[in-house]
Amino acid sequence: MKIASEEELKNAPAGFKSAAYKGKEFAGKQFIWQMSPEDCTGCGICVSACPAKNKADPSKKAINNGSYRNHLEEQIACWNFFETLPYVKRTEVAKSLPKTTQMIQPLFEFSGACAGCGETPYVKLLTQLFGDKMMVANATGCTSIYSGSAPSTPYCTNAAGQGPAWANSLFEDNAEFGLGMHVGVEKLRDRVQETMEKAIANCTKCSEELKAVMKEWIENRGSSAKSAEVTARLIPLLEPAAATTARRFSSTRTGS
Repeated sequence: MKIASEEELKNAPAGFKSAAYKGKEFAGKQFIWQMSPEDCTGCGICVSACPAKNKADPSKKAINNGSYRNHLEEQIACWNFFETLPYVKRTEVAKSLPKTTQMIQPLFEFSGACAGCGETPYVKLLTQLFGDKMMVANATGCTSIYSGSAPSTPYCTNAAGQGPAWANSLFEDNAEFGLGMHVGVEKLRDRVQETMEKAIANCTKCSEELKAVMKEWIENRGSSAKSAEVTARLIPLLEPAAATTARRFSSTRTGS
């Protein structure tokens, strides 16, 4: 699902559907629900869960199952156009409202789970809420199969290359496995902080602006949102800095 302006939809292909968004969050925008015709498993869950009726024919719902052969070429064009439309920024939507969280880019898509699987919508929602910083310690079971069917994975990245980090542990030890992942990441972040503290004290090629942003990162490393915002300002400032310092940061970067 996405929202877009009339201007963004002016070159939409034939058959591409949208409706005025109902709500103050995206007032004046168009709401789009688009399926991928070549990835649909035909489970029918979307049809059975849809609460809306076809106004022209109340005996039908707003969405209905039908032969894909009658719509495949048209819907492939619609899907390709849909892919060009931007997602809303995750920092600009309320994560407490189901209708707005669904506008955030999912970083879990087209899994190999059974058609109509009840688990995957929750995994998708988790990636919409936390996917750019999400780490998954997966115990063996259905989730390990559809999440790690080599050589493919349903987990993906956003435009910045950020996405869930996933690994599978054997049987029921995923709690300890996940703790190890957390401890490892925190160790890397400790190393980043140590490098920053040394640079603040000793780096002669680091600007005062860079040192100030480093201090800000150290002060806010416990805040996911704030550390990400500081990191976005920090990385460009590293370019003119001493090569050794920049290399140390590059070797230990964990996203924020």
